[in-house]
Amino acid sequence: MSSVGIAELRQNLSAYLVRVQAGERLTVTDHNRPVAALVPLADVAPDGPTARPRLAPLVVDTGGASLTDALLELRGDA
Repeated sequence: MSSVGIAELRQNLSAYLVRVQAGERLTVTDHNRPVAALVPLADVAPDGPTARPRLAPLVVDTGGASLTDALLELRGDA
């Protein structure tokens, strides 16, 4: 993994982003101390930048009662 200082990265950001898009991983340093990593997006989000885990739909069996009746029963008001 190559490293680049913050000032150098700021001055040549476009060039470094091209390298990252090509698959290179970069370590960003501040006074020679690693502070961040620039990696291709595919390395951290294999399903795309907006991928979210799929959740199963919540199904509540009210036994034929209305939603209001079910809520009242859950609260103990029925």
